[in-house]
Amino acid sequence: MTKRNSPMFNQVHLIDKKIIFRSLPMRKTKIMMKNDELVVRLEALASSSEKILECQYLPFTPNETLPDLSQVFENNISSLVVLNFSFNEDRYFMQTTASLDSGKISVDLAPDLFVLQRRRSARVDIPFSYPHQIRVIEHHGKPVFIEGRMVDFGAGGCRLEILQMNPQFTEADELVVVLRLSHRNPLTLKSQVRHASSKTSQGNQIFGVQFLGLGPIMENKMMSLLMEVQKELFAKFNA
Repeated sequence: MTKRNSPMFNQVHLIDKKIIFRSLPMRKTKIMMKNDELVVRLEALASSSEKILECQYLPFTPNETLPDLSQVFENNISSLVVLNFSFNEDRYFMQTTASLDSGKISVDLAPDLFVLQRRRSARVDIPFSYPHQIRVIEHHGKPVFIEGRMVDFGAGGCRLEILQMNPQFTEADELVVVLRLSHRNPLTLKSQVRHASSKTSQGNQIFGVQFLGLGPIMENKMMSLLMEVQKELFAKFNA
């Protein structure tokens, strides 16, 4: 079913890709779409000649205000977006373009479709050479300023290495971290230590944290961010 392996996802074979996109409208599949402006939820309506998927906006809650999609798709110019959706027991994503046409969103189906790892807590290793920043700015409610680096990153948490041994981070510690991945805007996230810290040969601490209080919109932003980072790394190190 798949080809071109990577640690976190596989490219879906063209035949399987066609079957999936034919099935989405029949199942009225819910699709998360993210671009630089916002994250919205869509419902698949129709697949046209296997090249375009037509979708309609679907609010997260009954009282949600419809966003001004005309600003996102100004002058009906296609916008670069990332899609993710569940199909059967797997989660899929695609980086593609979409445009607004008569109130409906038309998605280009030409780019590759990828399937994520089955394990829920999929992570991507962060190489030393990948530009990023992470620092702890609060520890048990007290302001701190502790810089480190990310060992790996996932939509629900990350593992980080702190270049000092004090304070000693232990399981259940409550933190606030600020992370920045490549050129993107920094994210400030409430977190909790989930794995007791271990020491490296250099005497640094390595421990895992879980991000707390992520609502549905933020969860999908984090998932999209994870997919974008993985694709960047895959393109760089597997070209």
